[in-house]
Amino acid sequence: MIEDGTRVLDDLARSSRFGSLEALLAAHTLFLHPDVVKQTRGRAVVPVVRDFARRGTAGQLPDGRRVVFCDNSTPRDLFLWSSGSKTARDVQYNHVWPGTNTDPDAYTALWNLCVTPAFLARLTDRGALMALVQYRAFTLFGDVLPMKWRPNEKPEGYDSLEEWWLGPAGAVKDLEAALRSRMARRPRSRASLAASHICWLFHPDGPDETLGLGWVGTPSSTRGAVRDA
Repeated sequence: MIEDGTRVLDDLARSSRFGSLEALLAAHTLFLHPDVVKQTRGRAVVPVVRDFARRGTAGQLPDGRRVVFCDNSTPRDLFLWSSGSKTARDVQYNHVWPGTNTDPDAYTALWNLCVTPAFLARLTDRGALMALVQYRAFTLFGDVLPMKWRPNEKPEGYDSLEEWWLGPAGAVKDLEAALRSRMARRPRSRASLAASHICWLFHPDGPDETLGLGWVGTPSSTRGAVRDA
């Protein structure tokens, strides 16, 4: 008989030094530093949304906004670039609020990202555990977290986790400079292409020509290029 995976994990957590699945998740969920997220003023970094079928292309949303379509690489890149980190094996970059994959105001918002070991990632989307993670994001980023995403109340049992929460990632003092440097080194990344072709957090009124990442044609002429869908 196949066992319920979450129940197995819960049993293991209860028999460990953590004592509960909630504490296990808290101790292994990494957020960006509040000082870094504050530099975004609560805005998304680039106009990118998830659409696996159209990834690597640019297009319009029903409301007319232009975006670049992506898999999950852009949130991962932005988390790493914004923390000065290198990726690790068997981890997953998660959105704190589900249903934001097609929302360009939230998909690359740094307050909406966290990292967990891959085997814990699904828990961030489930009921009471998801509520705990969301409230943790609120305690870290409440100053810039948009009102629509703020929790209505503190989840039951949250205070008991205070000693378990993993401290945030290292602080990047100048987020704009850090992102510009990474984009220059990764000109074919979807974040870089969205910024240079459409706009981005630190150049919101149009394509950022200062990045020096001109339009790169079609996939038939340049591998990894962004083209119109």
